[in-house]
Parts: sequence; structure tokens; C-alpha cells
Amino acid sequence: MVAVVLGHRVRAVFVSAAMLVVVGCSASHDEGAGRSAASCARQVTYENRTYGDVAHTPITVGKSLGAVTFTSCDDTGRRAASDEVPVKSTAYRVEGLAEDVAVAVGDTADEAELFAVRTGEGLPPEVKDLLDAR
Repeated sequence: MVAVVLGHRVRAVFVSAAMLVVVGCSASHDEGAGRSAASCARQVTYENRTYGDVAHTPITVGKSLGAVTFTSCDDTGRRAASDEVPVKSTAYRVEGLAEDVAVAVGDTADEAELFAVRTGEGLPPEVKDLLDAR
């Protein structure tokens, strides 16, 4: 892309480029669960375990456990490992679930969302039970 054009057209090019970045991780519909899922799932690492986002799940958040790192998303395969910048947040205990099964993640306890480990069969039974109870 050559930016020889001046004025409003240059702004339009930058806005178009920004829109491409925003929609780069698009949503898709998960027929089985009846909810949308990003093509690049949100994941965090805590104590050498990877947890995936469990969308829109009300939880009771407990004490702070420590730092988590968001796993970078490269669904295009074009990003070099050297381009990755780790994003940190805080893990919190989830009432009723062991830390090796699920944690809440957010910058504050009020903003924390549920993240759970995945097995070959999907979510652990304890997390499924929590979802069914809600």
C-alpha cells in the first residue's frame, strides 16, 4: 500500500487498516453450545497450566493467587516469536473449584472472568457442574 495521497484519503487508509486489525480475530458460532467463540481463543498460563476462557459465567471470586500471562494469539501464522509481548493479569481463586481446574482472571476481582483447563473431553466435570447449576 502506497500512501502518496494526502488529506482525507490517508485517514481513510489508516481507518481501514485499523478495522482490519480489529476484525482479525473474528467470532464464529458454536452450534453445539449455542454461543459464539473467537477463532483465536483467549488463554492464560498460570503455574505452568493453560486455561481457556469460559464465556459469560457468573462466579464467586476468592483471594488473589498471583500473576497469569495471556497466551498470544497468532491464528494467521505470520507473527514471529520475537514479536510477542506477554500480557499479564491476576489470577483469583474461584469458590467451589480447585486452582488446577479453574481460576478467575482479571485486573481486579470485580472484573475477573472464569478460565478453566481443557481435557480431551472439553471442560472438567467440576466446571460443567458449575455451568449447569447457573
